Amino acid sequence: MTRTLPKGIFKRGDVYAVRFSVPTEVQPVVGKKEIIRSLGTKDLSEALGKRKEVLEQIRNSLFSDFDEPFAPKVSNTFGSTVRETAHRWLSESDGINNSTRARYRSILARFEEYSGNCEVTKINREMALGFMDHLKSTPSPKTGQLLSHRSLSIHQICLASYWRVLEHWGLVDGDMKNPFSSLLRRLAGQRRKNDPRKKNLRPVTREEAEALLSYIAENGRLKYQREMDVTVRLLWVAFIWLIRDASIPPYFARHL
Repeated sequence: MTRTLPKGIFKRGDVYAVRFSVPTEVQPVVGKKEIIRSLGTKDLSEALGKRKEVLEQIRNSLFSDFDEPFAPKVSNTFGSTVRETAHRWLSESDGINNSTRARYRSILARFEEYSGNCEVTKINREMALGFMDHLKSTPSPKTGQLLSHRSLSIHQICLASYWRVLEHWGLVDGDMKNPFSSLLRRLAGQRRKNDPRKKNLRPVTREEAEALLSYIAENGRLKYQREMDVTVRLLWVAFIWLIRDASIPPYFARHL
């Protein structure tokens, strides 16, 4: 069974070692992007106990040649609150289409309001779970209904991606697990909850099917126009064949 090692620790042969990422500002002086030191043990518990001391030794040796204590330069262009980092992320994300960007902006605005626009270093698992519970119990301002499981999943995906960006910028603890991961996972022993929204399902009428086929045929901008036409026709024909020799309720028969 493969054991997941803590971030920054790995094995070189049978002995554990630790990896230290050199700050970008001093990489030209040091000539390296990372420094690797052996922890001198094959035991993981012992390696974890030595990690902090070895990393401190690396930092001391790395910055001992500077006349003044080294402090990484932090850009003042952007702040570190939820609002400021969310705006920065969405403004720099040119790979997100406009509709997704608008949706993410709305999600992050709701989280900003819930968190009180706190510093991102204060975000933790407790806050993330509290926000998800808040979403589950708060009706949507657009529909007035509770959010569906799909909508909650989109909120989780957005926030988990947001956290990975914060980690990439070095604004949060890199050793901390993403607090927004698996927020919707059921706990052991919990039953699957049904969607509380009322579903008004009914059979499709012949007129509606014909109207849909007409719309598909007339809308040449549809990406999968032919595939959609074939799929609707096949579903309709298959349904007819299934009920051809079967007795069906009068309500369904009236809609054929």
